[in-house]
Amino acid sequence: MNNRSSTAKGILLIFSLCAVFDFLLGYFRGRSFPAGVISVVGGLFSTALFVFFFMCGRKDKDETDGDH
Repeated sequence: MNNRSSTAKGILLIFSLCAVFDFLLGYFRGRSFPAGVISVVGGLFSTALFVFFFMCGRKDKDETDGDH
């Protein structure tokens, strides 16, 4: 149970940091607040995709290690 809680906190931290970075990048490139918000929305989808692939790879590795 504790491992699941730490994993959830880690994922939330990753999403938060990526959202802040995407906002700042979009804000400075687009020179407007809406550009920063649009960048966050687009960035969250790509972050979700990366986290999904990372977690799938991690589950496969855990299952393989348990077989030995």
